[in-house]
Amino acid sequence: MSKGLRNSHDRLLNLLYKKTAQQVKPRVPLVKRVLYENEPTVKPMKSALDDLMEYQWKRKPIEKAVEDIYQKIPHVQKSNVLRLSCKNAFVGRVDLANIFPVVAERRYRLKGPLEKGLDFHFIKARNPISLSFIAAYYLVFPNFNQACVYYLETLGKQINGLDLNLEFLNPTDNILKRISSPFLENPSPIENFDYLSENYGNIPITEIFSKCPTQLKALELLSRSSRDRSNFLGSETDPFYNILGTYSGQRFRDRAVIVRNLPFGVTGPALENVLWDYQFENEDNPQASITNLYSNASTQITLALLKFKDSKNAKRFIRNYHGRKWEKVSNRKEKSLYEPILCEIAD
Repeated sequence: MSKGLRNSHDRLLNLLYKKTAQQVKPRVPLVKRVLYENEPTVKPMKSALDDLMEYQWKRKPIEKAVEDIYQKIPHVQKSNVLRLSCKNAFVGRVDLANIFPVVAERRYRLKGPLEKGLDFHFIKARNPISLSFIAAYYLVFPNFNQACVYYLETLGKQINGLDLNLEFLNPTDNILKRISSPFLENPSPIENFDYLSENYGNIPITEIFSKCPTQLKALELLSRSSRDRSNFLGSETDPFYNILGTYSGQRFRDRAVIVRNLPFGVTGPALENVLWDYQFENEDNPQASITNLYSNASTQITLALLKFKDSKNAKRFIRNYHGRKWEKVSNRKEKSLYEPILCEIAD
């Protein structure tokens, strides 16, 4: 740029500055007052996007789910227990928790801790003697209202390609037999295994749990409970929820492992030596946490229960041993099984 053009450019800028400065100066206090005022007289308007972000435009109060369930199932059993009939034995609690929709997709407004998702007891239906899976899962919710929300929010969904067909039910004695087992809390060798496992349905429930004072007390409380569980709404906890949790053993089931196909003759001391780096429920005497419930060489059946200190140790054991052939733990001759070891959490 030549010197003449540069001078012209500078003069033009000076003229513009002097002219605009006179117009801007009286407006500065007005602008400051608007920018720094603590309580503006005119509040910004709320846009439709704000409502959309809060998901309020389509969500109903949680109590509305009870009315909706009566319209969907007029003669619904007013229970906080849902049953999922399913032959797939590999459905877990995480699967059922994950299909519950995220906040943006929900139909009902859950407040406080419920906003993160509904809590529930997850129980596999099992033969109370053999601990074998019986093609059903039970979901126990803190109250009937929350069970209604879960039912309606997951209606029409699938797990591993299978339809989620849930049903409300009031637990009968036969259902209660499948929810718990006398050998989970206080494991001991099972006498008359074949007879009891095949005929448990005909045996009174009090006889099956005759040596389990905790379960017997819970059964007494359950028998006194009303079959109508609709009095508890929102985040209220139905006492039935805690009683059934005690009866089913929720405080220890996630750290108990059912083991099948252990070689015959593998004893508690041998298992303790192999599992030396695991923490058992009884740290002072790990062998007390290892119980061989049943073994029969003629039918090639072995059943054991291991109780660990926490679910972390239980899951680590399953990762390391499920599906593997058992290695010999001593020099003496052991009768081996052809099948690999099968391990599962006793949920």
